[in-house]
Amino acid sequence: MPQPEKAPGEARPRGHGEHVEKAEAPAADSERARLRAAQNREAHWQRWGPYLADRQWGTVREDYSAAGDPWRHFPHDHARSRAYRWGEDGLLGICDRQCRLAFSLGLWNHRDPILKERLFGLTNPEGNHGEDVKEVYERLDATPTSSYLAARYLYPQAAFPYADLVAENGRRGRGDPEYELIDTGVLDAGRYFEIRVEYAKAAPEDIHVRIHATNHGPDPAPLDVLPQLVFRNTWSWPPRHEGVRRRPRLRRAGERVVGAAHESLGAFSLVAGPEAISEGWLFAENVSNARRLWGVAPEAEPPKDAFHHRVVGGDPRAVAAESGTKAAAWTRFSLEPGETRTLRLRLVRTARPGPADELGDAFDDVFAARIAEADRFYRRRGPGAADPEGKRLARRAYAELLWSQRFYHYVVADWLEGDPAQPPPPPERRNGPNARWQHLYNRDVLAMPDSWEYPWYAAWDLAFHALPLARLDKKEAQRQLLVMLREWYMHPSGQLPAYEFNFSDVNPPVHAWACWRVYQLSGRRAEDRRFLASAFQKLVLNFTWWVNREDEGGNNLFSGGFLGLDNIGVFDRSRPPVAGRLEQADGTAWMGFFCANMLAMPTEQRLRSVLRYVLDEGEFLSPYGVRSLSRVYGDRPQPVDVGGETRWIGYEPGESESDLFGGNSNWRGPVWFPVNLLLIEALEHYHRFYGDNFRIECPTGSGRMMNLREVADELATRLTRLFRADGNGRRPFQGDHPIYARDPLFRDQLLFHEYFHGETGRGCGASHQTGWTALLALLLESR
Repeated sequence: MPQPEKAPGEARPRGHGEHVEKAEAPAADSERARLRAAQNREAHWQRWGPYLADRQWGTVREDYSAAGDPWRHFPHDHARSRAYRWGEDGLLGICDRQCRLAFSLGLWNHRDPILKERLFGLTNPEGNHGEDVKEVYERLDATPTSSYLAARYLYPQAAFPYADLVAENGRRGRGDPEYELIDTGVLDAGRYFEIRVEYAKAAPEDIHVRIHATNHGPDPAPLDVLPQLVFRNTWSWPPRHEGVRRRPRLRRAGERVVGAAHESLGAFSLVAGPEAISEGWLFAENVSNARRLWGVAPEAEPPKDAFHHRVVGGDPRAVAAESGTKAAAWTRFSLEPGETRTLRLRLVRTARPGPADELGDAFDDVFAARIAEADRFYRRRGPGAADPEGKRLARRAYAELLWSQRFYHYVVADWLEGDPAQPPPPPERRNGPNARWQHLYNRDVLAMPDSWEYPWYAAWDLAFHALPLARLDKKEAQRQLLVMLREWYMHPSGQLPAYEFNFSDVNPPVHAWACWRVYQLSGRRAEDRRFLASAFQKLVLNFTWWVNREDEGGNNLFSGGFLGLDNIGVFDRSRPPVAGRLEQADGTAWMGFFCANMLAMPTEQRLRSVLRYVLDEGEFLSPYGVRSLSRVYGDRPQPVDVGGETRWIGYEPGESESDLFGGNSNWRGPVWFPVNLLLIEALEHYHRFYGDNFRIECPTGSGRMMNLREVADELATRLTRLFRADGNGRRPFQGDHPIYARDPLFRDQLLFHEYFHGETGRGCGASHQTGWTALLALLLESR
């Protein structure tokens, strides 16, 4: 079995030990020096990062059901008690690149029925618009080497309304708005804790942690905070993929120190400041509570959910006192209104944990230095100093993009076969959509479309991720594009894996375009040409696969599939019309794009005709970009009669009003960043050909004449308008909920949604789809 590609700066496991290089102090200007050291494999600055999943439950890779129903097979209610097979998740956490050891938070407000250890959201069947995270959180800052990371989470002081969110969204239909946490009232009057977490590296494997807890409410409020360490469970499954055979161990090594020993990762210590451990250490085993889940004894005691039973249930016998594979420093305090408490911890590689590994007088100096270096790094990126708001928006987009890099593990052959000592997978799995991908060996850090709603890679999403990522870390952008083309990812037929729900599905062929654009953004040096040459060799195989996808009638039309415009037509592609056969020609257009990275130029007359509609505000042009379907179809839906059955396509500016593909995505009217970017690049391309003499009215009917570069700039301006505050401090993507007007923290909140309402600009779909909405940073930087 081929081994997955190792990332720059990442060494292979060394079995019983691992070389520990001396940490060299980076150059004064820093982040660029750290990147070079990581890329040259001189120091493992990128070994640790925000690679811990936001959600591992409810994923295909954790689904061992006969019906192939991941949401019901592994629900949120099981997550606190059931060990994962293929990964680990946590709240505002980090881990190493192979997710062997993870750090995250546990919280309890003394009112919740469960310990808060992960983000909650609705499953696809529960949400009135598909899967839907129901938490308020943001990624505030990040550098490419994770030398500095910051994020925040808003935790209600009232009981978290789990049942209310499920019930009310279940009552609402497709045409209703989603019922969000801010609609429940639990965040009113600032009755929430702002939990802000910062990570700063003093050395590649010396990570300082600050946890700031602030009471924004009007009354004193109690809070428990549990910084946690957990070893991903690799011992309950065969060891052949992990390179380890012995169970790792976390042991108490002093009043405020826990030592961690792992066969391939090495030895670490977690040191807690005195303010971070008022209630002592808790230990458990990262194994399933089989008694709670299935009525049989766990393989080890105490099981994974022991901290919940100790903290929330009040049972002192629920946890171990000295060792385990999961550990937490437990502290409890009450915060006055407006008060902030800061907890300090340090995760450091060391063979002998003890007093020598205390936090040190320079603890806060490390944060000050890394923040200053991050400022210096971003000073060269994004808009200039004349646009401070644009610079802030770009930096936040980059932060969310870097936080989207997650560890992804899924070996399809083993998933199909099952594990020894475990119940065998159902035979139906052999006929499932991923059965033909038995070569697929995923164990990499990759960009997730949305780290909660889409916690798996998607090939065409990743292509768009790579563009803004190349502005920060070109080697990482190149690596992620190339890994999709490696023999343990690409199918022998030449097809690229789409996403874990169905690797055989057909994504738009944008990989060649992304490789070319990343090459352009990387500087076009000799090393970048080597990247391009390597990509080209494999893209030829992918092109051949596409060339052989013809329609059943032999009309030389490339077959469709999940090509990005999945529900723009009148038919559900997964359910053919009552009579006849559905022929889809959109693959042909995508292939034209693939062949030349751009459709061949139309005549000038045809270009003017097309743009007359695209730039018409009554058709495609929205105040916030270009709509995916003309607004005309709002008043005049288009009917199609097939076999006596009438289907309609109508303009839907927000969430989908049908259950097509779960109802989460909608291409019938909203504004999508990836398609807008392709349109902007096409206009710039045409401008280089036609020059300034080609001018067209923009918007149509306005009397304003622009050249095509100016039209491209106008579209980019409309897209960035989604995030810029207007004269009243309102950002269009936030919608019109009153909390954004009355709460300063919400007013400054920046989320990067999957798509945007075609009329109001309100964010729709996944709320952290930074993968392609981070393209905002490129638009800001280039103008």
